[in-house]
Amino acid sequence: MKARNAMLALIAAAAWLMVMVGPAWAHAGEANVPAKESLATAMSLLQVQPGMTEMIADKINDGLDSSDTSGVDLVLVAQAQKSFQAGRSADTLALLEQATGLTPAEALAIQTEDITRPSSVPLTDQLATEGSVGRPSPAATVILGIGAVLAIALGVVLVRRTR
Repeated sequence: MKARNAMLALIAAAAWLMVMVGPAWAHAGEANVPAKESLATAMSLLQVQPGMTEMIADKINDGLDSSDTSGVDLVLVAQAQKSFQAGRSADTLALLEQATGLTPAEALAIQTEDITRPSSVPLTDQLATEGSVGRPSPAATVILGIGAVLAIALGVVLVRRTR
C-alpha cells in the first residue's frame, strides 16, 4: 500500500511538472526578440490575416514584454492593445504605426524579407536553437531527465507488481 501511495505521489508530481513547465517552453527566448519586430509581425497579421486574433494579441504582448524596446512608444502600444481587445483593428493598426514608426507596408516588407532572405546559417541550426524542440535548454534537459527516471521507475515497479 505504501508503494502504491508513493507511486501515485510520483505520478502526480510528474504531471504537475509537465503542466507547469510546458508554457515556459512554448515561449522560451521571446523576451530577446526586439519589440519592433514583434509589433511588425502584429501589424502584418492585422493586414493579411486579421482573423488570427490570438496570434496578433500574443505579438502585441510580446512587444510590451520585450527587453529591447528601442524605437517603440510603449504607451501607444498599450493603447493599441486595448483597442485590439475592443475589436477595433483599424485603430490598432494606426496606433502600432505611430508606436513603431513603421508604415503598414514597411511592416509587411520586413516580414517578407525575413521569410525570403537566404541565411548563411544552415537550416538544421536555424531549427535547433536553444529552447526549441531540436535543442532544449539546460533546464528542460534536466526536467526531461527527471521525467525519464520517473517513467523508468514506474515501469520497474509495475513489472515487479505484476509478477
